[in-house]
Amino acid sequence: MTGVDAAYTSANPAQAQAKLEEARSSWNKVSPAIWTRQAQAIQLLFDSLETELKRSAAGEEVNSTIYEIMEELDDMPGVLR
Repeated sequence: MTGVDAAYTSANPAQAQAKLEEARSSWNKVSPAIWTRQAQAIQLLFDSLETELKRSAAGEEVNSTIYEIMEELDDMPGVLR
């Protein structure tokens, strides 16, 4: 997620999108092992972030969503960000 943030902050939306796809792929591998409710909340945040990247949202908005995702992940044992 920090890679998405860094790429977007550096005005590189294509790299930010690529980093998001990598993060989503990793998430998809671990999400089945996590409670459904927690997984759904994070999935919604990933969807929001993708929408923000596609519409070239302000950096502050993207950064806020990234850190919401990271906070959610920090609350889950065994999940690396």
